[in-house]
Amino acid sequence: MCLGETVFSPIVYGHEFVNFSQEAITSEYWKSFNDHMLMSATSMRVYQIPGWARSRGIADEINYAQRLTIPIEYVTCLVLAEEQPQ
Repeated sequence: MCLGETVFSPIVYGHEFVNFSQEAITSEYWKSFNDHMLMSATSMRVYQIPGWARSRGIADEINYAQRLTIPIEYVTCLVLAEEQPQ
């Protein structure tokens, strides 16, 4: 977002829902919602935080993006706009 991009992050978007429903912590609960969001995506970035490779939800999102032929970038570090060289 610091770079002017439109960003959707399922974990950030849904984190607060866990306070209201224990179902909201399962990948099955979010699958159709995340798939719907990916249908509008032009690219996907997978931020490789600890545990990302074991996440069934992320694996489902990657597989769906691949089926939609959405380019996927794996990111290990984010650079904020103010940190980029001018």
